[in-house]
Order: sequence, then structure tokens, then C-alpha cells
Amino acid sequence: MFKRVWFLQLLWVVLLWLASAPVSANEELEKQFPPTSGTADEAVLKRYLDRVQGLEKEVKARRLPGLELYSFEDDRLAFYFDAAYFAQYSNGQNQIRFLLGRFVVINKSEQELRLKPADILLKADGREYPVTAEKDKLGFASFRYQDQHHSLTELEVAEELIAPPGQVASCWLVYNGIDAGANVPELELNWKIGQQAHRFPLNQQSMIQLKWTTETLGPHGLIAIGHIAGEVDPINLGGIVDEMVLLTNQDVIRMIIQFDEDAPAFSMHLGQWFVNATIMAQRNQNSPTEFPLPPPLIGDVHVVFNSQFKGGYSSPSVHQNLADAYVAACNGIYDAVSLKDLLHEVRKGHPLSRAAALAFGAIRLQDEVWPDLVQILDESEDAALRVAATRALREFPSEESLARLHTLAISDDEQLATFAIDSLASSRFPGHHLALLKLLQEEPERQMLIVRTMARVPRKEWADTLYAFASHENSELRLEVLQALNVVGHPGFPGLLAQRLEQETNTEVQVSILRLLSELPDEASHQLAIQFCLNQIAQEFPTAISLEILTRFQVQEAIPRLISCLNTPDVDRSQLIDSLRQISGVRLVEPLLKIYPNLNANEQSMALRAVANIDMVQLMDFADQATSKGDQSSIGTLINLFQASHHPRSIEAMISMYEHLPEDSPLRGSLLSTIGTTSSSATQKFLIHVRDNSESPIKEQAINALNNMYNRSPVNHMTQTAQSKMQTGNTDLAIKQFTLALDYIPDFPRALEGRGQAYQRIHNTEAALADYRKLIDIDAQWPEAQGTVGRILSTLSRFEESLPFFEKAIAQAPDAEQWYSQRGHVYWMLERFELADADFRKALELNPESLNALTGSAMAMASRGQIDEAVALLEKWRKQHGEDQIFSYNAACTYARAVQYLTRKNGDAERINELVNAAFAEIEKSIQLGYTDAEWARNDPDLLVLRDMPRFAELLTMMAKPKPTPEQPTLPEPDQPEDDVPKEKP
Repeated sequence: MFKRVWFLQLLWVVLLWLASAPVSANEELEKQFPPTSGTADEAVLKRYLDRVQGLEKEVKARRLPGLELYSFEDDRLAFYFDAAYFAQYSNGQNQIRFLLGRFVVINKSEQELRLKPADILLKADGREYPVTAEKDKLGFASFRYQDQHHSLTELEVAEELIAPPGQVASCWLVYNGIDAGANVPELELNWKIGQQAHRFPLNQQSMIQLKWTTETLGPHGLIAIGHIAGEVDPINLGGIVDEMVLLTNQDVIRMIIQFDEDAPAFSMHLGQWFVNATIMAQRNQNSPTEFPLPPPLIGDVHVVFNSQFKGGYSSPSVHQNLADAYVAACNGIYDAVSLKDLLHEVRKGHPLSRAAALAFGAIRLQDEVWPDLVQILDESEDAALRVAATRALREFPSEESLARLHTLAISDDEQLATFAIDSLASSRFPGHHLALLKLLQEEPERQMLIVRTMARVPRKEWADTLYAFASHENSELRLEVLQALNVVGHPGFPGLLAQRLEQETNTEVQVSILRLLSELPDEASHQLAIQFCLNQIAQEFPTAISLEILTRFQVQEAIPRLISCLNTPDVDRSQLIDSLRQISGVRLVEPLLKIYPNLNANEQSMALRAVANIDMVQLMDFADQATSKGDQSSIGTLINLFQASHHPRSIEAMISMYEHLPEDSPLRGSLLSTIGTTSSSATQKFLIHVRDNSESPIKEQAINALNNMYNRSPVNHMTQTAQSKMQTGNTDLAIKQFTLALDYIPDFPRALEGRGQAYQRIHNTEAALADYRKLIDIDAQWPEAQGTVGRILSTLSRFEESLPFFEKAIAQAPDAEQWYSQRGHVYWMLERFELADADFRKALELNPESLNALTGSAMAMASRGQIDEAVALLEKWRKQHGEDQIFSYNAACTYARAVQYLTRKNGDAERINELVNAAFAEIEKSIQLGYTDAEWARNDPDLLVLRDMPRFAELLTMMAKPKPTPEQPTLPEPDQPEDDVPKEKP
């Protein structure tokens, strides 16, 4: 009676409708702007009035066009474009750009303003673009506002913008599909109010708000600084690039972008653009980017963010202050310029350039620049310049230079003192070094700084003096001296460390000595440190440095004492456990597990990690005990350890842990997720069991874990490939690929289901049935598996056998219309007409447009004598289903059942004749539409009353004739909707 037909076109229509269905606007995002119907809120009005008045002032001052946009003088209206975002993205095939922003109107007039956003056109690169009616359906295009990520589908372009008198209103404007490009073009909005045309140059507004200024400095103006005091947005990023291009025409080769301290904070996403600009400098960027990047002619780009920016980017070209940025940017420039140019920069250059010229060029200038150094040191109030002059003194061997450095080194100016001492240490001249040694002896207040500098600039001549200071009464100085000697070197250093180790009373210095001994190359020093640590642990709980030394040298004789220390109460045993893990090996496991219940949470986690590192099997045996007594931290540690171990028993151990966790433990969900990252039959059975025997939320967590397991399966990709082959008609290859997947993992449900679907396509019904039965054995709740088995059995005319499977399918999906329709078909074939009628009615209730349910109901009506009602039902749906071969065939069955009823009741002969003709007409139409199953029609009990009529035989002959098109499949194609349940072949 009912042959299964799948409507691919209908499916695609539904999918496209779902994809294009409007997404409700993001309410939180909408709250950030004035509504489309306007608001008189004073704070909102003030915010936008301040902005347009600021723009009006700048436009007037610069004598720029567009003053009428921000001035209320003429029409009492002002306009603003807020949250501007212009970016490029890939739609999967091509690069496309889009512009969006919030169009704001402030109405100070006495008339209400109504404006249709669809009438506002965008002009870009000389082309006009309308407001995008259908936004990016597939979700490729996205934007950020206040560091929140949004899709274009969240934005609704209003049909009308209404700004009442004295109010401010706004709406989204979205222009998607703008031609790709490497820059930000001139962007202009155009609209009319009445006969008055308005044009809004967006780039102009954006650059005014950026408050961008530039200056060039350094030799021949090779370095430029771009100052930003205003708001950054994606449009003025393009403006910055354009400004940099213009600067290259002025021979600028290095660029610094500085954010003034008053510049407002902006998003990290835009901040990343500036970091990328420093990275991509002097590179030809061929691959497309969201925002344009600087021209490759700029050889070096540096950025100085202000304290408002919270990005925290780490890059060699991102600096804390302008002085550091300039020093980095001018690297190599002052080495290459002429002496004349260098001297010019020292004397008359920008303060930053003067400092850099001294820092990099003093070695070249020497005598010529000495008067300038003196003047700077005596008169200048520029701190950076005074530092540069101090650093330059290292290049002058004169007594006057040494005197100057001595004076600076002992001055109250800590910064200059530091650089003076550094100049003495790093100078090329021995006289400077001797002066520093003398300073060390004579100036106690500077000794710490001098010693640290000597360690940073090691020289052999420091060694003896430092050695003499190793016993200084100041422990902090002793520590610095020892660390400096370790860098500088001294033949007596090992002996000094041994002596100081015995005499030292300061713990910090003692720890440093032990580390230094352990780092020396000789065995005697190592043994000295080891013995000291052994003595320490024999008397008290091990210190951190003792554990560090004993672990470093794998001191086996320490193990018994260290193990005994595990029982020490009220101390942190974490490092002790970790040291024992590295030293002792398997001897640690038993005592560690024994003391486990007495450890704190952190120590328990350390203990578990230690045991896992030594013997994973023992940890698995211990896991249940740890689970029942441990806290969340320790159990989380176990989960992570088992997940990372890849041990054959790890899955079994995690399953056992789950069973030992309290039912209300929040770790159950986490453990299920972890188990889902594994792939095995045991995992699958366990997760299915949990899913089928749990309530929410564990049930949903088990479902997610199962899906994750299937997605991560090594044969999932192979299964997906097979599905793709099947969908494109290569069913034989698909079956081979499904089989290959099942050879590797025989119980992979997706492969079983896929192969079962493929077998149905080639009418290998028994093979399909075998795969689906196995699928049910693995997972009785697999979606549609029960119903599919029932349907296949029905196709084989094993109607009674199919009923239990339909019962289970309906129990699993009580709102699935197709299972009621198909069970109704089975009841019909078993001549349980009342049950069939009830199922058809239920199917129609769930889906009033179901072809099989409505034709089944029509036949049930006809069989009961409700012939007019049956005919009326068919006619009602003929317009929708009339061109479907199954509708016509089942309509013929309905008319034949009506003939059968009237014949049995001795009904009106004329009426019977009309119904017979109608039945034959429907059969003929079904043949014209492609129905070919003559064998089924010959034996169809619904057509019994027509069999002996000559016309029936003629129609059977027509059905049996070969057709140029392939035979319709009798079973459903995979992944198609089950709206219709056709007659199945026996």
C-alpha cells in the first residue's frame, strides 16, 4: 500500500528556511544605544550631544566639509555614526567586506523625523551599496563591540527610524558584500530628508575622533611619531595606514605609535592590530586580513600603549614609554649618519633624538661633544637627556670625566647614580674600572649597587676586591658578593663557599651558598653540599634547599630518613613527596599510600601523581579507596592521571571511580566527560548504561560524552567519508568504507547505521536488517533504529514481527508521526482496521500534512463506508500531493476499498462505476508519475476488487515496461525526513 518516498527538494527548502530564519536581536547589545523609536533620557542625550558638538568644533577649526551633520543651526538635526566596524572576511569562497554601525539622529526641531534605513545608501570606492536585507546566513561575518563577539545575524535593520522632537534615536545600518580590498576606502552615507540631500563622510568623523597627530625627528626626519589622543575604531585603522603611506613619501623609515595618557581605552581585538603592525613591518602581506596592515616601506614599527589599555601584550616592539620606544626604533641609524649630522642632533635635535645621539654616537664624537655634555649635566632639566649624557661619559678617559662620574655616583639622584656606576663598569678604559673599585671601598651606601653592577658586567679585575667583601657584616651585601664572584670567577671561590657554609648564620645566604656549591663543576663541592643537607634532615624536617640538593644528586642514602619524615604532622609535605618520587622509585609507593588519608588535599594530589609516575597499576588498585575518601581536588587529579596514562586499565579504573562517587557529586559529570574522550567497547557500554539509567543532568552529560566519544573515534572520519560517498550515489564504495571501519571497530554505531542505510539503497534488505539488529543490540535507544527494523520487517511482510519494534520506536519518540503511520500500515495489512485507523489519526494529529497518514485515514474511512468523507479528504490535499505517485496509488486503493464496501452492501451501481473509473484513473496517473511496482500492485489486497477487470491487467503491463529512469528506492535514503510512509515491497 505505502511505498516510501523521500522529498529531497522539500528537505532543502526546510533547511534553507531554517538557515535564513531571523535571529532575535541581542537585547544586551541593543541596550547600549538609543532605541529606534527615540528616547528623551538626559544622560543618553548628553552623551551624543557632547560627541556631535566636539565634532562640530573640529570641523569648523579645520574648515572641513560636513559641518551641517553636527550643527543644529539649519534644520535642528544632528547625525552621528556610532560603533563603526569595517572589516574583511572570507565566506568560504571569496573575500568580502562589510560595514556596520549605529546611525544616530538627534532631533532638536519641533517636528518628528521619520527615516527609512533602507533609503540610506553607502558609497564605497565609487560604488553604491544598499542596506543589506539578508545578512550573512552562514555566520562567517562577525564583529566585536566592547570586546564582546557578535554575529551579523544578531543585528536587525529597522524598517523605520523615528526621532520625536527633543529626543535621540538610532538604528543599525549593515552593508554586507562590499568588494574586497587592501585598504579602507572613502566611505560615505547618502540619504534624503524631503528634498534635502545629506552626505556623511564616515572616514572624516572617524579620523577626527582618533585625534591623530604626527611629528618627524631624528637625522633627516627618518623617524616619525604618531600620537593618538582619541578613539580607535576599524575605520580609522585604515586612516592610520594611509597616514603611514604619506610619511614614507617624506623618507620616514621607522614609526612609533604612541597613545597619549588621556586616550580612552579600546578593545583588545583592535589592540592586537597594533601589535600585528609591529610584527608585520617590512613584510609583504599577501594573505588577506580583517583590517589593513602598514605599508612594507616602513621598516620598523613600535607601539607605546597607555595605562588605559589592558591588553598585556608582550612584544619586543611594544614599550612602556616613548623614550624606550625611540631608543629601539633608532637602532643603527645614528651609527650610519655623518659626524656633522650626529653633532647636529646632539645640539639641536628633538630631546629624544639628542639623548639617542649621545647614547649611540658619543664614541664617535668625543672631544667635539664634551662641552655639550657638560652643559647638559649642569643645566638641562630633561632627565632622559641627563641620563644619556651620563652614559656618554664612559667614552671619555679624562680625569674630568672620572670626576664627573664620581660625583654622579654618590649623588642623591638614584637614577643618575645607577647610570654613572654602570658607565664606570662598562667603559673601555681601565681608569674607569679602577675608579669603580675605589668607589666600592670608600662609599658604603653604594656598595650594593656597585657589586650588582660588577656581577652584571664581569671583569677579572673585580675578583680580589669582591673576594675581600665576601665576609662583610651586611648579609645582603655578602649575598650579592657571592653571586657576583660566581659570575666573575676566583680561584679561591670553592674554598670560600666551604668556609662561608660553616660560618653563615643568615638562612638566605646559606641557601645561596648551597646552590652555588651544587652548580660548581667539582665533585668535592657537590659532596660538601650533600653532606650538609644530610646533616640537616637528620636533625629536623627537610628544608626546601635540602630537598632540592638531595633530589638533584639522587642521594639514595637519604631515602629512609625522608620516608620517615612523611609522618611529620603540621608541615607541608608536598615538596618532600615530589623529591621522594624522583629519588626512591617503587620503595615510596607503599608508605605513601599508607599515609594518604592523613595528608591534606594538596599533598594527596602530589602523592597520587608520585604513585602514578612510579606504578600506575597500584594507583588504579588504590583509586576506589581514594575516591571514597578524597576531596574534589584529589579525585580531579586521579581523573587527569588516568586520562593521560593510556594504560589498558585506565578506562576500567575511571568507570569504577564513577561507581564509587556519591550520586550528588559534581565530579560525576566531569568524569563522564573524561571517559568520553576514550574509545572502547567498555566505554561505550558504560556510557549507554549511564544514559539509560540516569536522570538529568547526568543523562544529558552521558549523551554528550557518548557523542564526544563517537566524534573522536579513529573511524569516525572514515564513516563520514562513506556517508558522503553514499549521498553522492556511490553506494558500493560507501559500503566498502563502512565495512572497513567496522573491521577496525566492529561495534561503531555510526558505521553500522550507515552501512544499513547503504544496503537499503541497493535493496539488500536482509543485510540492512542484520546491521540494524546489531545496532539495537549495541544501543537499544539509538535514534530511529527500532523503527527502522520495524519498517524493514514490514517491507518483508513480517508484519507481526515488526510490531514490537514500532512499539519501542513510539515509546522513544512519542511525537514522531512516521512511526504511527508505519504501525498503522502494519495493522492495516494484518486487517486490524480499528487499530490502523487510530494510528493514522494520531499521525495526522502530529503532522496534518503527512501523505501516508492522510491516505491511510482515507482508506480507513472508505472501508467503514465513510466514502464521501474519504473522497473529500483526498481532494483537500490533492493540490499539495497530487503530483506524487504514491498519493495517486494510495488514492486508487481508497477508491477500490470504497468499491469493495459498496459492492458488499449492494450499493448504487452508478456510484460504484464512478469509483472504479476513479481508481483506474489514479493508477494510470501514478504510472505516469513513475510508479513501476507491478508485482506489488498485482497482489495488493486493497486492489482486490479490481483484479479481474481487463483494464487492471493493461495497467499492470504498463507498469512492467522498462523506464528510462532508475527505479525508485523502496526504503528511505539516509538522513532524509520521514514524512511519508509508502507501501513496502514483500
